[in-house]
Amino acid sequence: MLRFEHDKHGDKEYFGEVANIMANYRNLQKNPECRLKNFLKQQIIGLILIAIFCGILLAVGFLWRFSYLDIVALSLDGLVAFLCLFAIIIYKQRINKMAQSAGKSVFTLDEDGIEDDMNGVQQVRLKWDSIAFVRSFDKCIVFFPKTVESGLIIFTNAENKNSILSFIKENNISVRVI
Repeated sequence: MLRFEHDKHGDKEYFGEVANIMANYRNLQKNPECRLKNFLKQQIIGLILIAIFCGILLAVGFLWRFSYLDIVALSLDGLVAFLCLFAIIIYKQRINKMAQSAGKSVFTLDEDGIEDDMNGVQQVRLKWDSIAFVRSFDKCIVFFPKTVESGLIIFTNAENKNSILSFIKENNISVRVI
């Protein structure tokens, strides 16, 4: 059995990566080796592209008179820009909330599976046969379930990567490690 504690209270970088993994969950489930896309960066790029498009529409509208179609296009662009900005704000708030509400967690690996206990209460437990793969990222290691419907993902910090990988290897646990 392997057991270790981790406390990620206030670690916004760790929870930023966790939020990116959650945003890319379905893509990672389909293709475990795919590149992790940065949700915040995608939203900012979207806002920049919308601003450029709105600027072009405004320039065209001032050069030639605004048509009904130009006004509708600008309105739709404004709505999409608002939704992108709203998504960025919610995303940042979610990361801050996760970082502030995180407490000490005890992570346990044994022959049956993995378990994450927070504040002495079992939060999540997955058996090895229900885990599709284990993937290591910059800040965390993630245990993905075989079915998307279960929605249970176990995250732990990457500092324990070598211990976790050696435990899986030493106990001949048949789980794909990426």
